[in-house]
Amino acid sequence: MKFLILASLLLTPAAFASSIQETCSSHDGSIRTSGGHGPMFTEITVVDFAKNTEEKLRDEAYAWKVEELNRLEIKKESHGGQCHNGMKAPWGRTVYSREVRITKEDGSSFDKYTLGVSPDLKAVEGVLICEFTYSNIMPCSK
Repeated sequence: MKFLILASLLLTPAAFASSIQETCSSHDGSIRTSGGHGPMFTEITVVDFAKNTEEKLRDEAYAWKVEELNRLEIKKESHGGQCHNGMKAPWGRTVYSREVRITKEDGSSFDKYTLGVSPDLKAVEGVLICEFTYSNIMPCSK
């Protein structure tokens, strides 16, 4: 028990917290991706105009592969954080466009009513606008 108390006293000053998150969406919201410390998923939309139905299909089990075909950075900002009482909180944000191709790991087809689906029904493609953010809380010295 003494060892645990001593270890926690020694390690606590070196502890820090961080957060990263990436969220992406196509212009119409038919394709969305999210990753990081928050929810992690890929989502596509199936619309049957004849039946007037819309369904969002979400992959949280990594059964789909998301391949990045192209990326273009739009804006990037970062702040180092100022040291205050032995702690600082740097953070940053990047906004970019991302062209993606989504396929199923098992090679099966998507529904023919999936928005952005390829003619062979094997892939869903789209251009997404993404925001990647990070923040940290960490010890510092003046």
